[in-house]
Amino acid sequence: MKNILSKRALLISALFLSQPAFASGTLDTYNLIVKDDLTSSQHIYEKVIVGGDLHIDGNLEVGSRINSDPKVDAVSVVGDINSGLLKAMQGHNIVYGGVNSANVELNGSGGSIRQENQAQLGQEFDVLYDQVMSESLYYKNLTANSIFDTSDTNNMKLISGASVSDPLQIYDIAATDTLSVQNASFDFSSKPTTPVVINVSGTDIIIKSKATGSFATQQFASMVLWNFYEAESIEFSQDGWYGSVLAPYADITAGNAGAMNGSIAALSYEGNIEIHNALYNYTPPTPPTAVSEPGSLIVFATGLLALIRIQRRKRV
Repeated sequence: MKNILSKRALLISALFLSQPAFASGTLDTYNLIVKDDLTSSQHIYEKVIVGGDLHIDGNLEVGSRINSDPKVDAVSVVGDINSGLLKAMQGHNIVYGGVNSANVELNGSGGSIRQENQAQLGQEFDVLYDQVMSESLYYKNLTANSIFDTSDTNNMKLISGASVSDPLQIYDIAATDTLSVQNASFDFSSKPTTPVVINVSGTDIIIKSKATGSFATQQFASMVLWNFYEAESIEFSQDGWYGSVLAPYADITAGNAGAMNGSIAALSYEGNIEIHNALYNYTPPTPPTAVSEPGSLIVFATGLLALIRIQRRKRV
């Protein structure tokens, strides 16, 4: 079940979004947010929400690290749930809007599986994903205050330049110079005391480098956000990953070894490795209304003027 909007249309629409007051960050609420289809057969520790279809290649277990609560929907799918075995752990629920052809196990007391109105589920998901896009744009527009030192690709360093009053360490990097360098490694120059945002440029990205040292720990994974604000495809070719991934316009594929340690928001996701609950622990403040790029504003204004002229001609 593919969303009608293309990646480019999503990106353009995000330029005109008025960013909402964030009651909470999307990545500290969900372990995995997928706009189109999710294909997986592993263990996802916390909540999953899918705007398209869920395809299960084998067994998919969700929600084992959420406190038992029959009010919690561990799995929410706007479209269909296809084949395989879906397990909701700890007495949590499964909600879907299309057709369920999978086998289902409800582990723990109080859990349920239910079908709800698909149009309503879709509307609710769209509101959530608007927030995902707004958060990515918000982080992208922050000014870098720290340095990603790439002088030694065998030991790249994140060097904080944040002041005591700065709520975030902010880095700007190009994927081709850092993450896509074969067998490169990176670590913090000193352990972070504030959350980290790494804005990554690049459209088609293959991850060939890996985290080492303090960076490669659950403790610090929850402090790191990788914002792939313009990526259209991301392939994780290394064993595992540390830090949450915000990639609202990207199709993500993950390998078959290691684990993704953090939350993920993506256009689509395909991977058979575990997704652990190192949820990003920072909530953005209420940001100002997003300012569109000048070129986009010109296009928008030109179109608006054309519509006005057409209406005037009809009246004559």
